[in-house]
Amino acid sequence: MKTTNVIALLSGFLILAIFGACAPLAPAELSEEDFAATVSAMVEATNTAQANLAATVNAAVEATQAVEADLTATANAAAEAAKAAEADLAATIDAAVEATSTAEASLTPTASAPTQEQPTTAPVEAPPTPTVDTSTLSEEELAALIDEAVAEALAATTAATAAVDTAASDSTITVDETVTVEVALAGAEEAIALAEALITAYYDLYGAYASETIDTLEEIEEDLNTIAEGIELMAQILEQGDEVASAAIEQILAALGTANAGAAELQAHSEGWLEALQAELENRAAAALAVQPTQIATDRQGAIQSALTYIETVRSALADNTISREELSAISLAGANASAGLKAQGGPQLQNLAGSIDALTTQIARGELPRAKGSLGALEASVPRRP
Repeated sequence: MKTTNVIALLSGFLILAIFGACAPLAPAELSEEDFAATVSAMVEATNTAQANLAATVNAAVEATQAVEADLTATANAAAEAAKAAEADLAATIDAAVEATSTAEASLTPTASAPTQEQPTTAPVEAPPTPTVDTSTLSEEELAALIDEAVAEALAATTAATAAVDTAASDSTITVDETVTVEVALAGAEEAIALAEALITAYYDLYGAYASETIDTLEEIEEDLNTIAEGIELMAQILEQGDEVASAAIEQILAALGTANAGAAELQAHSEGWLEALQAELENRAAAALAVQPTQIATDRQGAIQSALTYIETVRSALADNTISREELSAISLAGANASAGLKAQGGPQLQNLAGSIDALTTQIARGELPRAKGSLGALEASVPRRP
C-alpha cells in the first residue's frame, strides 16, 4: 500500500511538470493529433517510470526481508548452539559426579562375604543423677529414697537376669533376643546407678555421724557394684552381635551367676535397713538431749550469754551443711548449758527458749538439717541482745 501511494504521488508530480512545461507551446506549434500523441507518450513514459519505481521499491523490500530472514536464522543458530553447550556442560557435570561416587565407593572396604544383620540397640544414657536436690532432704527422707532405689535396682536386676537366662537356655542367642536382653540390662544399669548416686549423697551429708547403719549401707553398695560388674560384662558381649554372644555363652552365664549372687546379697543386706536407721535416729536424739550441763548461768545476763553461745556453736557446725560427731557433741553440751541456764535464770519471758533449744538439738541429732537451719534463725531472733 505504501509503495503504490508513493508511485502515484511521483506520477502526479511528473505529469504536472510535463503539462506545465508544454502547455504554452501546444496551441501554437502542435496539431491536435500531435498533442494527443505527445500526451500518450508522456503517459506511457510515466507508466514506465512508475513500473521501474515499483520494481525498485519491491527489490528494496525483498532485500530487507532477506536481511531479516538472515538475522532470524543467525539468532536461531546461536540459540541452538547455546542449548548444545548447556547440554554438554550438564553431561560433563553428571560424568564428574558419577566419577566421584565411583571413587568414594572404591575407598570403602567391602566385606569378602555378606555380613549378617546385627540388632539395633537402644542407646544407653549416662548414669542418672538424683532427680531431687538431696541437700534439701533430711537424713530419714534421703534414706527412704535410697531404700526405694535399692528395691527398684533389685527388681530391674531380676528382670534382666531372667531375660538373659531365657535367651541363653538353648545355647544360642538370636538377633531379637539380643535386643530384648540389652534393653533389660540397660534398665538394670540405670537403676543401680541411681541407687549408688543416692548412697554417695548420703555419705557426703550424713556419713560423718551415722555410725551404726553406715556399715550396712556400705555392704549394700558393694552388692550393687557386684551386680553392676556382671551386667556390664554381659552387655559388652551382647553389643558385639548375636553371633559373638552365641559363641560366648559360657562367659555370659558366668556373668549371670555373678549378678545373681550380688542380687541375693543385696536382698539380704537391704532388708530392714531403713527401720534400723530410724531406730538409730531416735537413739541419737535421745543421747543428745541426755547430755548433762557443765555450766549453769547464775543470772539472767549469763543465761542470755549461754543461749548466744549455743547459737554460735550451731551456726558454725552447719556452715558446711554437714555435722560431724565432734560437732554434735559440742552442740549437745552447749544446748544443755543454755537450756539449764534459761530455765533457772531466764524468768517467765525466756524460759520458753529452753524448749526451742532442745527442739533444735533434736533436729540436728536426727539429721533434719534443712529444718534446723530455719529453727536456728527463729531462735536467734527470739534471744534478747546483750545491753
